[in-house]
Amino acid sequence: MSNLAKLEFLALDITGKNYLSWVLDAEIHLDAKGLGKTIKEGNQESIQDRAKAMILLRHHLHEALKTEYLTIKDPLILWKNLRDRYDHQRTVILPKARYEWVHLRFQDFKSVSEYNSTMFRITSQLTLHGEKITDEEMLEKTFSTFHASNMLLQQQYRERGFKKYCDLISYYPIKAIRLDNAGDFTSQIFNDYYMSIGIKVEHPVAHVHKQNGLAESLIKRLQMIARPMIMKSKLPVSAWGHAILHAATLIRIRPTSYNAFSPLKTVFGQEPNISHLRIFGCAVYVPIAPPQRTKMGPQRRLGIYVGYESASIIKYLEPLTGDLFTARFADCHFDESEFPALGGGTKQLDNQSKISWSELSLSHLDPRTKECELEVQRIIHLQGLANQLPDTFTDPKRVTKSHVPAANAPIKIDVPEGQNNMSNESRARLKRGRPLGSKDKNPRKKKGANNQDGHIEVNETPRESPEETLDMLVLEESQVPENEEILINYNMSRKVWNRDKTNVDDTFAYNVALNVMENEEDQEPKSVDECMHRKDWPKWKDAIYKARLVAQGFSQRPGIDYEETYSPVVDATTFRYLISLVIQEGIDMRLMDVVTAYLYGSLDTDIYMKLPEGLKLPESCKMSSREHCSIKLNKSLYGLKQSGRMWYNRLSEYLLKEGYKNDSICPCIFIKRSGPEYVIIAVYVDDLNIIGTPGEIPKAVECLKRVFEMKDLGKNKFCLGLQIEHLKDGILVHQERYIEKVLKRFYMDKSHPLSTPMVVRSLDVEKDPFRPPTDDEDILGPEVPYMSAIGALMFLAGHTRPDISFSLSLLARYSSCPTRRHWNGVKQIFRYLQGTKDLGLYFANPSKGSLYGFADAGYLSDPHNGRSQTGYVFTMGGTAISWRSTKQTMAATSSNHAEILAIHGASRECVWLRNVIQHICGSCGIISDMEPPTVLYEDNAACIAQLKEGYIKGDRTKHILPKFFFTHDLQKSGDISIQQVRSCENLVDLFTKSLPNSTFQRLVHGIGMRRLKDLK
Repeated sequence: MSNLAKLEFLALDITGKNYLSWVLDAEIHLDAKGLGKTIKEGNQESIQDRAKAMILLRHHLHEALKTEYLTIKDPLILWKNLRDRYDHQRTVILPKARYEWVHLRFQDFKSVSEYNSTMFRITSQLTLHGEKITDEEMLEKTFSTFHASNMLLQQQYRERGFKKYCDLISYYPIKAIRLDNAGDFTSQIFNDYYMSIGIKVEHPVAHVHKQNGLAESLIKRLQMIARPMIMKSKLPVSAWGHAILHAATLIRIRPTSYNAFSPLKTVFGQEPNISHLRIFGCAVYVPIAPPQRTKMGPQRRLGIYVGYESASIIKYLEPLTGDLFTARFADCHFDESEFPALGGGTKQLDNQSKISWSELSLSHLDPRTKECELEVQRIIHLQGLANQLPDTFTDPKRVTKSHVPAANAPIKIDVPEGQNNMSNESRARLKRGRPLGSKDKNPRKKKGANNQDGHIEVNETPRESPEETLDMLVLEESQVPENEEILINYNMSRKVWNRDKTNVDDTFAYNVALNVMENEEDQEPKSVDECMHRKDWPKWKDAIYKARLVAQGFSQRPGIDYEETYSPVVDATTFRYLISLVIQEGIDMRLMDVVTAYLYGSLDTDIYMKLPEGLKLPESCKMSSREHCSIKLNKSLYGLKQSGRMWYNRLSEYLLKEGYKNDSICPCIFIKRSGPEYVIIAVYVDDLNIIGTPGEIPKAVECLKRVFEMKDLGKNKFCLGLQIEHLKDGILVHQERYIEKVLKRFYMDKSHPLSTPMVVRSLDVEKDPFRPPTDDEDILGPEVPYMSAIGALMFLAGHTRPDISFSLSLLARYSSCPTRRHWNGVKQIFRYLQGTKDLGLYFANPSKGSLYGFADAGYLSDPHNGRSQTGYVFTMGGTAISWRSTKQTMAATSSNHAEILAIHGASRECVWLRNVIQHICGSCGIISDMEPPTVLYEDNAACIAQLKEGYIKGDRTKHILPKFFFTHDLQKSGDISIQQVRSCENLVDLFTKSLPNSTFQRLVHGIGMRRLKDLK
C-alpha cells in the first residue's frame, strides 16, 4: 500500500456525489492494468489479480468507506455493494441533466468557453445515462439560442453548413474591422464586400489614436523593439523595414506582461523553437554557390543577418550593395560579436568615421573665419560619407547620379525652352505650403552666373496656371477661389462670376454716382478690395455667385467717418412666432432678396475711396496720376461700418411712407392692413420675409420693386440659416444642412450617433464630468477648437435645437479653460446631432393654441460655485417659440429662492412676448389670445404661494430683493397667471437638468420637436 500513496484518480466521496465519474475512472484504470475482468460476473481471475484490483479500489475510497468495507476482500463483492449503495444517483442526475439541456441558452453566457464547458458537462452526463446528444442537436441548440441582436451572425454560421460541433468551435468569424482614417484601405468595393459578408467596418474619430489602441500599441511596441536593434547594429536608419519585420517575428515568440506564455505557445501549446535566432545585424558567412566560386578562391562571403523566413532559412544583406538574399541556416556561420556596415567592412567604416583634413591651407585666416570654414568642411565631409552609403530599400539599378554638383552650387542653371516638361502633378509639388494661386512674399534670391555687375535676380517658385489651379482646387460648398485671374481663365466659372460682377459694377456706377477728384491734404481715402462670395441655397436650387467691390471699413475712424452703426434685424423668436401665425391663420410666406441692398443707403458723412482697378480717370483728372485721385461716395458701400444702418433707414423711410406701421418693440416688422387683408414684412438685412393674405402679398412685392431691384425667391424655404419644410399638415423648421457642415468642420461627420446630448450627471461632486478643471488636469490649448465648437452649437441651440441648450450651457462655462472632460462633452453633443440631423420645431396644422409658459430652476446645478440653473420655455400651439437655459447670476439660498429667480426671468420674457404678439395681431386685425392672462406653469408650491402674496419681510424671504417679486405685480394686473404643474409634466426640466433617455425623448416631443423622416 505504501507504493500507492499517490492517488491515480479522485477518491469516491462518502456522499456518492462523484460516483459516476469514479466508476468510469476505476474501469479505465483496471482495464489499463489488465484487471478489468475482476469486477465482472463469473470471472475466473487468479487470486493475485483480484488482490491487485482490490488494492486499487480500496486505495481510491474515502477513509470512512474503507472502514465500513473492512471485511470484504473480493473486488466483485465490493463493486456490487458500492453499486447498490450509490446507483440511485443516476435517477437524480438524469432529470437534472435533462432540465439543464432544455434550458441551456447561448445568450445567457458571457463567453463561448463558458458555454462550451457547460454544454459538454450536460452532454457527458446524458451520455453516461444512455441518452446520446448528436452533433446536429448541439448545433441547433447553439444557433436557436443566439441573442436577437446577433441574427446576422447566426445566419453566417448556418450558411457554413457545419456537420460537427467541433468544427463550429474552431471557426472564429470576424465581426468588425477597424481602420484608421488614412483611406489606404477604403473604397466602395471594399465596403460593399464586407457588408455582404456581415463584417462591420469601423473608423475612429480623426486624430484620436486612442480609439484604435490595439493597432497603435502594436506599432509602438514594434518601434521600441526595432530601435535598439538598429542602434546596436551598424546599419543605417533606412534599414528600419528589416528591423520592423524582425521585431514582428520576435513578438510571436516572446512572453508578454499580461501572459506568461508567448503567442505561439498559446496557440500551438508547445514552446517555440528559437535555436535559429541570432543577433540582428551581426556578421554571417554564407557559402558561395558553386557556379560563382573557384577552387582557390574564397568559399564563403560576408553578409549582414536581418532575420529569418523560417527555422531553416535566414535573410541577410550584401554589405556592398544592400541587396537582400536568403540562405540555408545549417550552412551559415555566425559571428555575433561583429557587426558589419553597409558600404564596406567594419574597419573601413571606422576609419572613415574619423574626420581629418589639413588645416594648413586655412592658416592665413583669422580665428573666427577659420572656425566657420572648418565647420563647413566637416559638414561637406559628412555629406560625402552619407552619399557613399547605399540606401537599403533603393534599387541601385534605378538610381541616376547627376553630374551637376548639388551642394554649394552658386551657378544658376538655365533650362532651355521646350525642355521643362514637368507634369501638373510635379509642378504642384513645388509649392512650399502657400495657398493655391498666391505669391511668395519672400522669394529666394540668387546671383546669376553671367551677371558681372552684381545685379541680383529673383527666382520665384513656378506658378500654376489658372486652369491647373482650379483643377486642383476642391470646390466645397462655401469655398471660392482667391483671385479673379483664376476665374477669368476658366470658361465655366467665367460665365457665372463675370455676369454677376458686371451687374454689380453697373449698379455701383448707377447708385454711387462716382465723383472722381484729386486728393486734398486733409483727405484720407479708404482702400478698396474685391470680394468673391458664393451664396448657398437648398439642394434643389443652384448656388448664387457674387463678386463685388467693398470698402475696407476697418480703417474708418469713429466720430469722423461714422457715428451710429446699429441696424435692427428680425430675431429668431419673432420669426418663429410668425411661422406659427402662418399656420394658425392659413396665410402665405414669401422670400424676397434685395440686390445690392447697401448701395441704396445715403451717407451722412463725407467718405473718400481709392480708385479701384479698371476704373478710367475722367478728363478732368487726366493730368494727375491714379495715386493722387480718389472717389467721393454719395451712397453707402459694402464694407463700411454704417452701411447696414443706412440701408435700414432707407428701407424704413420708404415703407412708412407707403403706409406700413412699425413699432419700437419690434422695429424690423412692418405691417400694412387693408380691410380684412394684411401683409407683414420681416426684415433681416437684405432678406425680406413677406407674410400675409394672398391678396396683399403681390401688392407688397410690386411696392418694393418700384424702388428697389428685387429677386423673387418664391415660397420661403431657406432663411436666417433655417430650412423651412412646408409639409401637408404643418411646417417643420430645422437646420440639417448647417449641422452637416458643423460636423464636417469638426471631423465628427462619421461619428457614432447617440440618443442624448449629455450623460446623466453623478450626485457625487468629485465624479461630475462637468466639474471645473482641477490642479492636476491639463488645460487644452488652441489646437483644440473648443470655443469655435461652442459658438457653432450656440447658433444651433438658439434657433431650432432647444434640446441641447442645457448641456451647451454647462460646457460654455469652461470656454477659457477647457479640459479633456469638457471636450468629450462637446463631442457627445456632436454625436447626438449626428443621429438627429433632421430634428426640428414642427408647427402643426391646424394650431389654434394660446401662449403657455413653463419655468423651473435646477437648484445647485453648479455645486462647485453654489449656483442654480434658470430654465423656461414658451410654446405657441404646442411648439416652442422662446426658451432659455442659463446659470443664475447670484447664489440661491434655497430651492424656493432659486425658483423665484427662475420665474422672474420667465415673467420678463412673457411680458415682451405678449407685447410683440399684441402689436402684430392688433395691427393685422387678428383676434389674439392675449386678453386673458398667460398661464405660466411652475412645480414649486411654496414659490407659487409666495408670489401670490407678494413681498413679505419674513425670516425666510427678507433677504430676497423686492425686484424679484415683479411677477406678483403681473398677476395683480392680469398679465400672467401662475399655476402649479406636476414635476414629471413640467416641460422645462429639459433646460435645467440631465435626464435619462426615456424622459429626455418625452420632453423633446412635448415641446413640439419632430424628425423630418417621421413626418414624411
